[in-house]
Amino acid sequence: METITQTRFIQTFREKGITLFTFSDLEAIFGLRSKATTKLLVSRLFKSGVISHLVKGKYLFLLGRTQVSDYQIANYLTVPSYISLETAMSYYSIIDQFPFQITSVTPMKTKLVTTGEKTYSYSRISPKLYFDYEKIENGVLMATKLKAVYDYLYLAFKGARGTNNIDLINFGRSTITKKQLRDYIDRVKIKNNKFIQFCKNNGIYD
Repeated sequence: METITQTRFIQTFREKGITLFTFSDLEAIFGLRSKATTKLLVSRLFKSGVISHLVKGKYLFLLGRTQVSDYQIANYLTVPSYISLETAMSYYSIIDQFPFQITSVTPMKTKLVTTGEKTYSYSRISPKLYFDYEKIENGVLMATKLKAVYDYLYLAFKGARGTNNIDLINFGRSTITKKQLRDYIDRVKIKNNKFIQFCKNNGIYD
């Protein structure tokens, strides 16, 4: 088995436009059949500052021609997931605050992932509510405007979020209105009168 040099690694990843990759990707790209060989390559590249470790088995190529955004990393760390809640509401200027954590929802378990100086939070929602997201720049999966707010309201109703950001929603100054949100809640058709009452109590469902 030939040795994979640092130069060859960098050249190959730049040519292929790869920035985020797994241990298994590395084995497939270079035809590595020995775990020990792959681990040695990862160790050398990490020590040389060519790659950084994100979570177990997932890595970031630091010398790519394009920079990877926090949003791209958030999608990559937990699959499936999409950006929503505070981060998406901030992105759409629905709230003015920019959250410290990058917030996403997933049909998998709730968790926090800290890598480097960034923290990524993943809040579990029912698989039945895992919909209405779209690709924005660089292929990032993000909730639509109304779904980002809906996700926040529903998690607040479930006790998984505080209600403080509800009062910060910029109805009028943002591109959503209370009527649009009320109609959206009706279209989703979650048969839960307590949720509707929660929205009414917080001035959302007038």
